Amino acid sequence: MKIATFPSLFPVLETERLLLRQPVGADEDLIFKLYHNPQIVRYIMEPIQTHAEAEAILRSYIDDFYSKERIFWTITNKNSLAPIGTCCYEWFHTPGLGEIGYDLLPDQQGQGYMSETLPAILRFGFDVLHLEEIEAFITPQNLPSIHVLQKLGFRICGEKDGDRRLSLKRT
Repeated sequence: MKIATFPSLFPVLETERLLLRQPVGADEDLIFKLYHNPQIVRYIMEPIQTHAEAEAILRSYIDDFYSKERIFWTITNKNSLAPIGTCCYEWFHTPGLGEIGYDLLPDQQGQGYMSETLPAILRFGFDVLHLEEIEAFITPQNLPSIHVLQKLGFRICGEKDGDRRLSLKRT
């Protein structure tokens, strides 16, 4: 199911240090670095092996926006404009419910970037997409991610396929 409030133009978001922008072909290297790294994908998938796989993933992220299935941002450092990670909204199968996901290059972790990125996409979800609930599914071993979400008000409210389901409802 598609949501009625899906934006027609790609939404660019900005925080103090970061710019969340539409993915472009040049982000293929970022996608490869993220999804080839076993440490980053250990909870979600097998590492990709080729740049062709990264290109196909990137193409799906770009195309999914135009088919109103997913909003996938490239997170860039505002000073250098270097891409450092990704975040997204997806799975709009239930009206009023969206799921977030995110990844960050290992050398960018521990600098508070996700604590800065996530509030911006949460505001977007509630204020622009008019979501009533935002969820994330995190492997129980991924304690840093669970901690970041709990600091933002998410509550653990069950499990699905071995992952913790964390939820934040509109207040």
